[in-house]
Amino acid sequence: MFAWMAAALVAGTSCGFEGEFFARGIATDLSNGQVVYCEYHLPAEPGQAGTLSQRQVLYYSPEGNIIAKKTIRRVASPRPDVLQLDLRHGEQRQVQRGDRGWQLQYQSRQGENVRGVVLARDEVDVVDAGFDEFVRQHWDGLLRGDRVAFDFASPVHGRKVGLRARSIPCDEGGSSRVCIDVDVAQPLLRLFAGSLHLQYDDESRRLLVFEGVSNVLDARGNSQKVRIRYDYPRQQEY
Repeated sequence: MFAWMAAALVAGTSCGFEGEFFARGIATDLSNGQVVYCEYHLPAEPGQAGTLSQRQVLYYSPEGNIIAKKTIRRVASPRPDVLQLDLRHGEQRQVQRGDRGWQLQYQSRQGENVRGVVLARDEVDVVDAGFDEFVRQHWDGLLRGDRVAFDFASPVHGRKVGLRARSIPCDEGGSSRVCIDVDVAQPLLRLFAGSLHLQYDDESRRLLVFEGVSNVLDARGNSQKVRIRYDYPRQQEY
């Protein structure tokens, strides 16, 4: 009962955003259930020949202030170009396809040095939110019980990170949901890095719940573990 009431309260949260959006995510602190931010994925902008080229993601504090924003190019690809900027601390994360390969750049806060590295094109399987498209491309294998390995471009770490995804039984939602665990592929690193827990709708294959370390820092500039519930007011694919 209390879990249902908490979910209902989260569903009614807006963080002050009133525009049109494709998807909304309400992030709560995993330790106490308090809302820490809202994220709004705006409708994708059409590109050439009817392709979907770009989407803006806006992050708002519970008080109604915009705290971060992200631009995603090639939204239907597991390897989009991504630029994310934290408006409070000046943290910047960028992954961009270049002539020499994938350019990863990270700035911890405004005024600090920008760290950069270039990875070969075939060294990267997934970039940022492109993981959703990657999951859909490997949907049948995951449901069969396959453990799917992939290399994730991490601008924060300045390198690719080997990850593994596998489906697990769901604690909630029954047969209408597909639950996936993602962890680090290297045994030693697995001891220090937390896993991600994801829930997808079985029919639409859309992400419903994310649990793990957020890509958005807290008010003090530290990483935070969150549970994000997503909803989609419209039926368009992207």
